[in-house]
Amino acid sequence: FITNERSETESAMLEAIPHSLLLSNSNSECSVLVCAWPPCRPQIESVPFSTSLVLDRSDVKWAGNLEHPYYMYPVHVSRVILYTTTLASALYLLLLRFLGRQYKEVVRLVDTVGSDAALSREEDQILQFLSCEKNSPDSHPDASACRLKISLVLLDAPLQLPWDISLEMADYLFRLEHVSADCLLTPEEELTLLKRCICDVADKRCSTEAGHTPLGIALCKNRRTALRARAAAGLGRHFSVSNIAALENGGGERPPCCTVELPKRAAEGRTRWVHAWHPTVLEETPEGLEGMLEELVMRFKRERAYYLEGMMALLMFLNQKSAPSARRFSIPTGGFLTLYCLFTNSTPCRPGLVGGFFAPSCSASFASLLLSFLELDEPTLLSSILLSLARCPSLGKLLPEFVDTRVTKRRDLYSGVPTPEEPQTPLATLLRGVMAEMHAAAAEASPARTEVLRAMQRRRVNVLTKERMWGGFGGGAYGGQRRRVNV
Repeated sequence: FITNERSETESAMLEAIPHSLLLSNSNSECSVLVCAWPPCRPQIESVPFSTSLVLDRSDVKWAGNLEHPYYMYPVHVSRVILYTTTLASALYLLLLRFLGRQYKEVVRLVDTVGSDAALSREEDQILQFLSCEKNSPDSHPDASACRLKISLVLLDAPLQLPWDISLEMADYLFRLEHVSADCLLTPEEELTLLKRCICDVADKRCSTEAGHTPLGIALCKNRRTALRARAAAGLGRHFSVSNIAALENGGGERPPCCTVELPKRAAEGRTRWVHAWHPTVLEETPEGLEGMLEELVMRFKRERAYYLEGMMALLMFLNQKSAPSARRFSIPTGGFLTLYCLFTNSTPCRPGLVGGFFAPSCSASFASLLLSFLELDEPTLLSSILLSLARCPSLGKLLPEFVDTRVTKRRDLYSGVPTPEEPQTPLATLLRGVMAEMHAAAAEASPARTEVLRAMQRRRVNVLTKERMWGGFGGGAYGGQRRRVNV
C-alpha cells in the first residue's frame, strides 16, 4: 500500500525522484515505485543550476524500448539507500541522481552500472540520455568527474559513450582543484582513462570540429607523464609536505621529475583577458594622467553590497544582446569603478549562506567574471589597472578604496577635473593615488617606496584584523558584523 509516513532521511532519499511513490507492506518493509518516463531538465536562464525535472510522456520511441513501464527499488532498513535489482533500474536511478546534481550519490552508484557486455536497447537509451539535448548542459567540475567514472566502469563494454572521454578529461584536469573530494579520481583511474584519451595533436582522432584543442591535449599528455613519473617513483597522488620541507632544508627524498609541454598560445585576436596585460599603469607619466583626466567623465552608481539576487540581475542585464549603447557595460559608463570596488572588496558580494550566516565575500571572483564584458583591447591606464587586479587578486586589498568625497551626491556623474558646482574630484584622487603607489612599489628602494609599502601593509593589517574579529561572515567590506539570517 501507499504510505505517507516519511522521515527526513526518506525525504532526502527521494529528493531527486519527484515522480515516485513510497510503498510499504505489513512488515513495514518499504519500496519505491518509479515510472520509467524520460526525465528532462530544461534550461532556465534565471536559474542556471536548476534541478527541476519534466517528464516527457510523448516519447514513443523511449516507451517502445522499455521492458517494463516502471522500476521498483527496495529501501534499505536504514531508510537512506535504495537497492537496484537490474542494470536498467540502476542506470535510471543514476540518471535521476545526475540530473538532480547529486554528484556524491552518482559516484556511489557508479559501481552498480559496471558491465563488460552489450547493453540492451532500454539500458543504452538511459545511458545516452545522460547527455541528451533535452537536458541543460552540466559543466560542473563534479559532473565531469562523474562522467569519467561512468566511462571507467564501461570501458570494456561494446558501446558508444554519449560523450568524448578526451574532452571530459581535459575539463576535469582544467578544474581539478574545484572537484569535490568524494568525486576525485584516483591516480590509477586517471591513468586507465588517459590511455584512451588523445594525448598528441598528431593523433588521427584529433579534430577541431569535435572540440579538441591544443590546451586540452597538452593537459592530458602532461598529466599522463606526471602520473607515470609518480608511479615509477612509488609515490601517491601528492608529494608530501614533509618531503617538501626537507628539500628546502637541503635534505629529504627528491620528488619525481618529468618533462611537460606547453601548448601554443592562441592568436592575439582571440586571446582572452586572462592572458592579456600591459604595463601602462607603470609607464604612464603624471602629465599624461592629467591630460586624460581633463576628458574623463564617468557615470557610476555605488552599490553597498551585491547579494545573490543582485548578482544574477546584473549578469542578466549584461547578457542582453540588444541593449542601448548608453546602457552598455563599458569603462565610461561606470565599468571601471564597478570592477575596482569589487576587486578592492569595498563592494562585497554575498552569494549565499553557510550555516545560517552570510558566506565570505567573493567580490574578486565576481569582478573577474564581469571583466569579460569590457572592451580591453586598447592599452589605456584604466584597463591596465583592471587587468593588474585580475591577474593578482591579492593586490586589491593593498590599494586605496574609492571614497566619494563630493559635497553633493545627487548625481551619478563623476568627472576628472573640478567644476564650479563640484570642487571635489574623487575619481581623479583615486587614479592619482593608485598610479603613484604602483609606481613607487615597482621602483627601486627609496624612502617614498618604503612609505608606500607601509601604507599597503596597514591596509592589509586592517583587512586581516576585520576578518579575524568577525570570522568573515555578515555585512561590512571584509566581514563586518556577524549576523545570522533566518530562512
